[in-house]
Formats: sequence, structure tokens, C-alpha cells
Amino acid sequence: MSAYDAWHQALRELTGDEQRFASWREQRYAFAYQIGVLLTEPHPPCPAASGPALYGVYLAGTGLCYVGQTQDARRRLRDLPIGESHHLAVTAPPEIWTRIVVVQWAELLDAPLPESDIRTCGQALEYLLHRKFHPTVNCHSRTTDGRYRERRPEDSRSKAALSAAEFTSLFAAVLPTWSQLASIPEGGDAAEFRECGRVVFPSALLMNVPGASK
Repeated sequence: MSAYDAWHQALRELTGDEQRFASWREQRYAFAYQIGVLLTEPHPPCPAASGPALYGVYLAGTGLCYVGQTQDARRRLRDLPIGESHHLAVTAPPEIWTRIVVVQWAELLDAPLPESDIRTCGQALEYLLHRKFHPTVNCHSRTTDGRYRERRPEDSRSKAALSAAEFTSLFAAVLPTWSQLASIPEGGDAAEFRECGRVVFPSALLMNVPGASK
């Protein structure tokens, strides 16, 4: 049996009747909710993630597969593992994510940016991370014939790409923070917190989800 067939069969078993489907839905939402709490709630020395943030999702074998940015971290990061406003969880469910890195980049600023510049800055920093790491999901786009094609960030003429040069100094501060969080070894704790960000390990949370394999 192929891995795809085994996955399909397991899902049919988990949702085989109304009771099992209800249990499956409750289990998955409880897990996603716990991830969302760790991604957003304050944990000294890290403040609550409620404003601008950069975030990345890692998979075993693939490494960093997705990088995103938001101006409303509380909403976006809570939605991330649920998939309500984000496509990633549909393709790669959070149960197989190895880590999620969040950098609250506004904490690295010497002085606050004007509100009008926050979005531009966040998009430029996201673009610079794409250029640095080439995350798989960001570097491919869907086509109208049901395929994917490569989308090199170096070839982009987007507003983010064109404005990136204005924010290279801030990116020089963001990158070490990101790299530090990405290199923290996975241990027994479900998350580690720093002054300007955090890293969450979903596999550690699976240990506390009823019905999940231990």
C-alpha cells in the first residue's frame, strides 16, 4: 500500500461515522488551539504577538517550507494551524510541522515606524527571507492546468521586492533572531521564548492530545 493510500484509508477510518468524525474534529481543533495559544500569548521575556510579525513553518526533511508576514499576528497565527484563512494547513497539516518560528520584528526597531510604513516593511522583510531561504511553498505558484511552477524570488518585480533595499538594515537584525530560533534544539518543552520572538514545537503538543499517537 502506498503512503497516499494509507493516508486516505486512515482518514476514512477516523471519520467513518458521525461519532468518530466528531471526535476527530474535536481532537484536531484542540491541537490547533494549543498551537495558537503558544504562538500568540505573552511569555516573558516575549510580549504577546499582536502586531506585526514574520513566521515560518518547518517540515522534517524539507526544512523551512513556508514564510509569511502579518500586521495582525494574534489573528493570523491563531488561524495558521486551523487553516481557516490560510492554505498551508490544507496541504501540510500542523501535526507534521516540526517547528514554527515567529519573529516580532517591531521589537527590533530603534524607533516606531509610521503606520503607513508597517505593511511595506513587513512585506519587504518577508521577501528578503524568501530570497535568503527559498521556502518551497513560497517559491512555487499554482497554474491553471493543475500544476505548480517555480517562482524565483530573485525574479520578482513586486512592490515588496522593489522596496526591500530600504529595509536591509532591519533585516540584518531580523536574520540573527530568526536563525537563533530556528536552531534551538527540540527538547521536552512545546515552545521557547526570546525577547523578540518564539519557536513552537507541535510534536511536543501531540503528547497531550487525547487520542493522538504517543
